[in-house]
Amino acid sequence: DADPRPTKRGGAYSTGIPGTRPFIFVSYGDDLASASTLVHELGHSLHSALTNDAQPWDTSDYPSFLAEVASNLGQALMRGYLLAQPLDRELELSLLHEALVNLYRYLFQMPHLAQLEVTLHERAWAGDPITATTICDACRGAFERGFGGRVEAPDDDLALVWIGFPHLFQPFYTFQYTSGIAAAHALARPLLAGEPGARE
Repeated sequence: DADPRPTKRGGAYSTGIPGTRPFIFVSYGDDLASASTLVHELGHSLHSALTNDAQPWDTSDYPSFLAEVASNLGQALMRGYLLAQPLDRELELSLLHEALVNLYRYLFQMPHLAQLEVTLHERAWAGDPITATTICDACRGAFERGFGGRVEAPDDDLALVWIGFPHLFQPFYTFQYTSGIAAAHALARPLLAGEPGARE
């Protein structure tokens, strides 16, 4: 069920249980972003299928960090493969844009959202209330520090970044995602270069 529809929820994910093949929820738009998302989810599905085949059901679960290594490795390999081909200028620019947006989101935004989580946990531990206003203020502060005064953005844009990350309040998911994508790119480099032993 890959076709987008007005009543279909957004996003994408892979799911399943041991003993079944994983299922992918996605709205496929026949564009580069959709292809990249599908490759990401296929990484999760392949990881789950191999894990379920190799381990008993009660030990086949894996942490978020490993899940994000598997899924982001697929995206890094797809990008590297395509960029090594002769491409028309429009597709090459689209690939570079997709890569920059993805890396900005996960290597810049997510570490700042992890810092936001730390701030909010510290507030909770101190017994201070957490409201929409305090979340927005803390988010704005995290991104203002991250940009180091070099980027001007409307206050609301910085204050509301957290809203676009539904996984934000799963325990430090943002940090696990950032470290997972960094590891995926470290693994992709020798694979794309064809280094001896890299696949093994």
